[in-house]
Amino acid sequence: MNERDRELEAFSKFIGALEPWLCEVVLIGGWAHRLYRRHPLARRLAYLPLITLDGDVAVPPKLKARELSVRKRLLDAGFVEEFVGEDWPPATHYHYGKGGGFYAEFLSPLVGSEYDRRGKRKATQEVGGISSQLLRYIEILMISPWKVQLGRENGYPFSPKRKVQIARLTELFGGLALVLACVGVYGVTAYSVERRIWGVKSYDPMIIAIAALVLAVCAIFAASLPARRATRVDPMVALRYE
Repeated sequence: MNERDRELEAFSKFIGALEPWLCEVVLIGGWAHRLYRRHPLARRLAYLPLITLDGDVAVPPKLKARELSVRKRLLDAGFVEEFVGEDWPPATHYHYGKGGGFYAEFLSPLVGSEYDRRGKRKATQEVGGISSQLLRYIEILMISPWKVQLGRENGYPFSPKRKVQIARLTELFGGLALVLACVGVYGVTAYSVERRIWGVKSYDPMIIAIAALVLAVCAIFAASLPARRATRVDPMVALRYE
């Protein structure tokens, strides 16, 4: 068995293990780039697809399917866990077989603050029994994914066919651009604020609260006068003009 066949076998085992959740998870990264070409609406590209050893999967914070946990199905399919980092639960790579080239990792949206109430960074989260890494804006890649049929006619050993969801390349690069833009705007704004306003930090909660209160009061006053005038108009007169 050559390297390509081993990789295809590992990926097929991975998709088989995820079968109960294929309608909820979205393949991203290198494997999404490969499977993109299998979609009937995809452009015909002259260059080879991006090749990576890992299978990145975007998963929601909670899975609806109540069958066996994702972790148990992966282990039953022959995957081996590798724990990475010092976070809890630890970030986990799932390798197919010992020393195999293909491995899978899971990514979930980071909602809210990056730190919990104790000041500890929220890096991972347990979803369906597996440890999923938390990343900001990963949910963008899960919006309106493409669905691709995998079967024997296009080189995948599935019978019946398996339908997988892949991130659209436009969302993939658009999401990356959004992240870079947000980071850049925040950095420039924070630097400008710290330089121009003496004694005020870019993350000062009191200043942020006061600014939000001032904006809310201005909005209330701006809307109150037109609203009072509107209440004095006879409804029949208004309907006649309509």
